Amino acid sequence: YGDILSAENTFMLIAAERALARLAAAHGRADIAARAHAAAERGAAAANAHLWDEATGHYLCAHRDTLARIPVP
Repeated sequence: YGDILSAENTFMLIAAERALARLAAAHGRADIAARAHAAAERGAAAANAHLWDEATGHYLCAHRDTLARIPVP
């Protein structure tokens, strides 16, 4: 599965970046908070652009190299 972008894993990483941003902010590390927040926003934008399938109303997995969505049977 090394060549598959998993929607589930992508959103787990985005959630982790958002959690890191909150923790960093709570501990006075605005520099880390800003980087983590920016990474989460970039990840969410990329997921929406490449993993969202309007026809099915779901996020789908995609091939890493082509970004072609993998249909769900």
